[in-house]
Amino acid sequence: MEKDLEKRWGISSDQELDVVIHFKSTTWHRTALERLRADVSRRQVCNNNCKLANQEDGSIILYDKVEGLSEFAHWIRSYGDAAEIVKPESLREIMAGTGRKMLERYGQGGRGNE
Repeated sequence: MEKDLEKRWGISSDQELDVVIHFKSTTWHRTALERLRADVSRRQVCNNNCKLANQEDGSIILYDKVEGLSEFAHWIRSYGDAAEIVKPESLREIMAGTGRKMLERYGQGGRGNE
């Protein structure tokens, strides 16, 4: 049972997927990389699949195997523009859908522009 739980990001037990996420500090999220290291450090206690790769430009790439894609997407959203999903494509589509909904709500023509 413990082996099953180590890949989960929440209570869902979806299909296991390989994920690759590229993180970088941005003007709006300067502490993203520090927070990422802390989050992953806690995750690595029970999950050997979770790895960080430091890049020459100072960014970090996260490699992991996860279950519970909707919970994982929620965690990625908390990083805002500091995170870019490399794979899987299904997660990129989830995030793009969220972006479109936010643009409809807050972008041109939304109530925030009145």
